[in-house]
Amino acid sequence: MGEGNGIVIVNAARWVTNKIVDFIDLSTIVDSPQWARDLMRLGVTRSDLERGDRKDSINIPSLNLIIDKKKQGFVLDALIYAMNLRDHCKASFRIDENGQLVADIGGIHALLSNSGDLMTLEDVFLRNEYDMTLTGPSVIVDVGMNVGFATLFFARDRNAVVFGYEPFGTTYKQALKNLDLNNELKGRIRPNQYGLAGSTRKMDVPYSFELNRSAGIFGLSKDATPRGFRARDEIMEQIQLIDATEEIRRIRSKFPSHDMILKLDCEGAEYEIVDSLYRSGELRGIKALLVEWHLRRPDNNPEDIVRKCEASGFIVGLRRTRDPTGSLFAIKAHSG
Repeated sequence: MGEGNGIVIVNAARWVTNKIVDFIDLSTIVDSPQWARDLMRLGVTRSDLERGDRKDSINIPSLNLIIDKKKQGFVLDALIYAMNLRDHCKASFRIDENGQLVADIGGIHALLSNSGDLMTLEDVFLRNEYDMTLTGPSVIVDVGMNVGFATLFFARDRNAVVFGYEPFGTTYKQALKNLDLNNELKGRIRPNQYGLAGSTRKMDVPYSFELNRSAGIFGLSKDATPRGFRARDEIMEQIQLIDATEEIRRIRSKFPSHDMILKLDCEGAEYEIVDSLYRSGELRGIKALLVEWHLRRPDNNPEDIVRKCEASGFIVGLRRTRDPTGSLFAIKAHSG
């Protein structure tokens, strides 16, 4: 055996030994070999976590945070997102007086209830998916408000009036809690517990608070969670949908001189919303669209949205982010 091969074998053995030690230590800290395996797949090592002084507590030194693994253990599944937000967005994390995990980031306070919340914060504050500059008084129509992170992000601009739409009851209530944490922004927001669609109707659809960021008219998408687990709290819920054209006209009657910006992150409903606005002519009155598109059905094609926007006078940019989703930005090429 050559000297080089011997070095490779020694290094491989050291790597395997370190992995075994990581696994043993993580299993001890989280009291679950399966959870330890999942965390290691996500890049978590024994240096990231420590057993806390209290029963069921875990110390995350890099976040200056001690969590209860039964209440806030979800943060471990999305630890990379929390670290990214800390490193790049100066986010800090704390347990409030009610025992809830709160992120302070970009001038807002955000309650965190599942790993998807950290993913959403990264989308909004690190990926800057909704970053824009308002040139005057503007109405932002936030379809897919979810727990309110993007809604609050928009409301930081003093020129903004934000209409938020979230049809699922538990998610809507969580959004209201987030608005209450941000009193200085709350006055610019008009929350609504219904969704927008191509027609007014009620639907019974699967819902899960654990996977609330993927809930929509076509059910739940498991792509919205770091581990792709089956939700433990899945139920059927009846939701109310309102025709998008009717709602846009209602808003425009109240704010006739404001620019209107449409944000769509509604798990496949974006196609029928844009179609309704296109056929009614209301799409032409919108200044900009910020769309996260989804491929939730075989006939979903973001190029359909592109064609309708371009036919309505928009310049459109389309890109793929995480399969099976992508983003689309459209801005009016000229006034009128």
